[in-house]
Amino acid sequence: MPKGRELRLGFNEFSLETSSECHADRLELFDGYPPPTVAEDGETKPYGPYTGSTELLARYCGDAWPQTVYFEGRYLTLVFVSDFTLAERGFEIEFSFI
Repeated sequence: MPKGRELRLGFNEFSLETSSECHADRLELFDGYPPPTVAEDGETKPYGPYTGSTELLARYCGDAWPQTVYFEGRYLTLVFVSDFTLAERGFEIEFSFI
C-alpha cells in the first residue's frame, strides 16, 4: 500500500449463495498477512504459525451488496470460499488508492 494512502474497494456486482451465517459461498476480508486458509470444517483459519496475525474484518454472502470498504492497513487479504453446490453471478470489485 502506498504510504499515506487509503485503499478503497467498491462492489460493482455481488451475488453469492445465501446461507445461514455464510457457511456456503462467501467473501471474507482480513486485516493481515499471510492469507488465512480454509479448514476441512469450512471455517477460515489463520495460516500456519501466524495464528492471530489476521483479523476478520467482514464476511459477505447472499445478494445484499456490501458497502464500500476503506482500508488503511498494510495487508488486506480477500478470501473467496465456495461449496460448489449453487452458482450465482459472483462479484466484481473495483479498487483504487485515495
